[in-house]
Amino acid sequence: ADVQSWQTLMGSDPTYVNLYVNGFAVFELGSGKGARFDTFAAYVAATSDYNVKELAVLTRDESPNGPFPPVAKVTFPNFRDMQNPFHEFPVGPASARYVKVQVVSAYNGGTYGSVGSLKLLNRGSGNR
Repeated sequence: ADVQSWQTLMGSDPTYVNLYVNGFAVFELGSGKGARFDTFAAYVAATSDYNVKELAVLTRDESPNGPFPPVAKVTFPNFRDMQNPFHEFPVGPASARYVKVQVVSAYNGGTYGSVGSLKLLNRGSGNR
């Protein structure tokens, strides 16, 4: 039921959706060829008890079915940075065909949290 919500998060326009804690999505990178990344970015629109607190980033090359070794667990700040509303977290460098993003917790300790738009970036110097 969350497929549309997760797909919305990977679009180009900053947005927010509510997702269940322990909910996850698996994304194929580079049209199945894989991609390198070293930064995970998440949009935070405002301070809210309903914001997601932690997300896990996991990767796999062989298939989208797992198991997925963890790359990072990121803790979101619970505020909007007016200069850069996409908070960035170092997560690598990593290279993968599939990335799994899972909601770990929300600030209010509830069963769901608001997640902002997500990006995987390669900030490395000339590594392609």
